[in-house]
Amino acid sequence: MSGLTGAGTATIDLTFLTTIQGVPIDHFRSITYNFEVPEPASVLLLGGGLIGFAAKLRQNMRVKRR
Repeated sequence: MSGLTGAGTATIDLTFLTTIQGVPIDHFRSITYNFEVPEPASVLLLGGGLIGFAAKLRQNMRVKRR
């Protein structure tokens, strides 16, 4: 079974009712998922930062080996 992964908002609409005998009854109406997708510029900015960080780390590792 596949699970739902990611970040976002899930809204569940439930109604709780009580009968004359006092037995609780729940009524499920709907579930809504809202997941935001980052814009391409944000992804490119993050990727560029990670590449720059990796390059600096690699440069520091070369200097320490000498």
